[in-house]
Amino acid sequence: MKLKKLIGITFIALTGLTSAFAKEAYFDGEDYNIEVIYEEEVSPSDAFFVRMTVTSKKKIKTEQVKATAELFGEKKRLDKSNFYFLGQKKKTASMIELLTGIPVSTWTSAQDGKIVVTYTLDDSGEKSFELPVKITKREFDHYTIEMNEQMTNVSTTTNPKKVEQSKRLNEVICSIDPNGVYDLEGFIQPVKSTRITSPYGQRRVYVYPSGKKTTGLHTGKDFGVPTGTEVYAVAGGKVHIAENRILTGFTVVIEHLPGLYTMYYHNSELKVNEGDIVKQGDVIALSGATGFATGPHCHWEARLNTLPLDPDFFTRNYTFKTLSK
Repeated sequence: MKLKKLIGITFIALTGLTSAFAKEAYFDGEDYNIEVIYEEEVSPSDAFFVRMTVTSKKKIKTEQVKATAELFGEKKRLDKSNFYFLGQKKKTASMIELLTGIPVSTWTSAQDGKIVVTYTLDDSGEKSFELPVKITKREFDHYTIEMNEQMTNVSTTTNPKKVEQSKRLNEVICSIDPNGVYDLEGFIQPVKSTRITSPYGQRRVYVYPSGKKTTGLHTGKDFGVPTGTEVYAVAGGKVHIAENRILTGFTVVIEHLPGLYTMYYHNSELKVNEGDIVKQGDVIALSGATGFATGPHCHWEARLNTLPLDPDFFTRNYTFKTLSK
């Protein structure tokens, strides 16, 4: 059901607030007002984050509040994500703040679209409104990797431990805890070096000793650093994985927001344990070349609702705190 009580909507460009294409929308209703700040324009491998602040003339029962955001392209729905509370602990409130992020796959083509926000605040039923958005074109690098025997064995050999590690990693990144709000700041880089050996989104061709070829996607960003380089938590969060894995070596996985995780692969040593709460800038590992690696480096990866995104999206003067007045 479309929102009938809203009597006006205003869009205001907010250059430099969260990103170059942030916009603000106001919805004025009889019983409550809604302020929305969101990205109007992103590229494949980025995300549309939407922050919604509801101010009501009467108390809102937080247990009744539900909200989702659906991203539609020109021909079909592309993705969907649920909103979660930001610091809301009380059972009733006259103001609530909600946030959600919708990832845009690296394979998505440039197109105009819309975000449909559907929500329930009380027993008056479901309401919705639309936000116009645009997905721009982006090109990615291509690269060929000549596989040696050792690399081939690590990548192709299947054993129960490798299968179990893959299953556990998938279970972690598929988990979306609505209470998992640990840090609203933008990301920093995981190492001090600026030497990039493999960019995010690189389309790869793997050539094996037998002559066989396979294709793949580089889902992270590689920094070429010597073994033993300090690796930092890019934002505050909870450590969900800190272990030695067959493919990714000594690995750390941190949750920052519901459904938003970062991964750090191929380390030589771990400095955190599973369950630790870390702050932005804490040393979590020392870099290395463990697992499936051609040399010492720090592989940094970001995933939102399981999709690998360009981690640099979260470092571009971005902060979730400024998604509200």
